[in-house]
Amino acid sequence: MLYFVMESDLCILSAINVLAKYSDDTNLLVPSDSDLDLSTEFDNGKQWAMENSMVVNILKTKEVVFRWRPNPRLDVCPVALVGVKQVVSAKLLGIVLSQTLRFDIRVNGILKLCSQRIYLLKLLRDKGLLCHLLNTVFDAVVLSKLRYAISVYHGFLSAELKGQINAFLKRA
Repeated sequence: MLYFVMESDLCILSAINVLAKYSDDTNLLVPSDSDLDLSTEFDNGKQWAMENSMVVNILKTKEVVFRWRPNPRLDVCPVALVGVKQVVSAKLLGIVLSQTLRFDIRVNGILKLCSQRIYLLKLLRDKGLLCHLLNTVFDAVVLSKLRYAISVYHGFLSAELKGQINAFLKRA
C-alpha cells in the first residue's frame, strides 16, 4: 500500500502514452505514433524514481515491440533502451504477452499445468476422495487457472487453440 501511495504522483509526459500501475509493477506503453519516444518517457520514470529514493531494477525491465500484423517492410526493430533487454514476450500479471499479441504460449503453458493437476486429481480419486470433493478441487486448481483473464485474450485465440481448450475440458 505504501508503494501505491508513493507512486501516485508518477506521471507520463505524453497524453498518448499509457502508464499502467499495479501494486509494485509499472508498465509503460508508447505507441509508434507518440509525440514522445520511449526513451524520453523511460528517462522521466527513472528521474522520478531517483527523486523519490527508489531504484528501477534494469535487470527486471523488459521491452517488447508489439507487431499486430507482421510486415517485412516494417520489421526493423527500434533502438532498444540502454541496458534494457528487448524480448519477444513478457509476463504481465500472470499473462504472457507476445510481440504478435498471440496467446499460444499462455494457452499451452496453462494446458500443460492443468494436465499435471488432472493427474493429481486421479491420485486423489484413487485414494477415495468423494466425487463432490473432487469437483471442488477441480474448480479450485484447474478451472480457476483456465478462467484467469480468459475474457481478456479469448478474442485473440485461434480456432485451433480454442479447440485444444475444449478438448482438454472434455477429457477432464
